[in-house]
Amino acid sequence: MKKLLIVIIMLLITATLLGGCCYYCCPTCPEIEWTPEITGQKFYCCDYDYDNDDCSGDYFLNDIREIGPKAKRRQSSEEKLEFTSVADTQKVINKISTTRGDMIAKFKSQPGCEKLPFGYIKHFNGDEEYVTAVMETSNSEVEFYILGPGNILVKIYPDNSIEEIDFS
Repeated sequence: MKKLLIVIIMLLITATLLGGCCYYCCPTCPEIEWTPEITGQKFYCCDYDYDNDDCSGDYFLNDIREIGPKAKRRQSSEEKLEFTSVADTQKVINKISTTRGDMIAKFKSQPGCEKLPFGYIKHFNGDEEYVTAVMETSNSEVEFYILGPGNILVKIYPDNSIEEIDFS
């Protein structure tokens, strides 16, 4: 009996050391908080020349202009934005897409997502879509994605039908 008790205690200690806590001894283990890996940063715009409506340099505003060349309004609530990969962004979308409500507010409230670009696109015909921008570590270029069917991120390319781009 003593040997069996020692074996059980050793198993519990081993399980606790290797796996944190086991279900039987800790059924309400805290969920491990995951945050997206930041792959890059960019300023929205600096050194803006209001006379010529120009933002020279490698700024996020120029990336937005490329994706929505005819847009009348392009804005970001953050002066300095952080970027993550499309895979990490999709993980965040998967986590929040099961609940209803304001998708932008839910995205921004996730740990590590407050400075990630996430907002909406409004087209000239009135249609609206959620949009995000990502930066893969391999090429350091900004790419834009919208939420497609089933909340799957779909890459978009320059589109003349975009009237507004707002990264809240």
